[in-house]
Amino acid sequence: MRQVKNKARIYVCCPVRPKAKDPEKAMQELKANLDRAERACELIMAAGGIPLCSPLYCIYGLNLDEQNPDDRALGLEIGMDMLRNADEVNVFSEHISEGMAAEIQLASQLGIPVRMLCEEPGFMLRMEKAGLEIVAHVHDEVIIESPIGAHTVDEICDLMSVNPSWAEGLPLAADGYKGNFYFKS
Repeated sequence: MRQVKNKARIYVCCPVRPKAKDPEKAMQELKANLDRAERACELIMAAGGIPLCSPLYCIYGLNLDEQNPDDRALGLEIGMDMLRNADEVNVFSEHISEGMAAEIQLASQLGIPVRMLCEEPGFMLRMEKAGLEIVAHVHDEVIIESPIGAHTVDEICDLMSVNPSWAEGLPLAADGYKGNFYFKS
């Protein structure tokens, strides 16, 4: 039996409803979205967390139909209840849907940390243009080597806190530290 005590409960925030109008393309898009949710759960489990994934639970477990308005409303309600029990929200998409925006907003209101696990191409370029040497990055952490006094932690955090074009108005902040070696703060 697997041990689950003291493991973080991570809510999976990802798109579900297809944008495509063509039924065949919509079905492919729904499958791709559910595959993304499945991969997200696998990543969370591999990192030692417990995934809370309403799309997989509602569609596979409860057999709800995403295209049925009543089923969708019930699925969204179940998702919000799951989110309220999460220690953290992980967002697995660069494109924030209406449902995802509501989840991110609720997490913010409840003080639940939101982690964006995607990357807009301009982010790394913006850091490099500022003269920062990125030696490694993991999810939302960037490890930089810089000569002493060349950059402040606040300057770097400001660069990291620029909202991507797809998330205008989303509360975004960064935190950091300086040291002679990498460590988790």
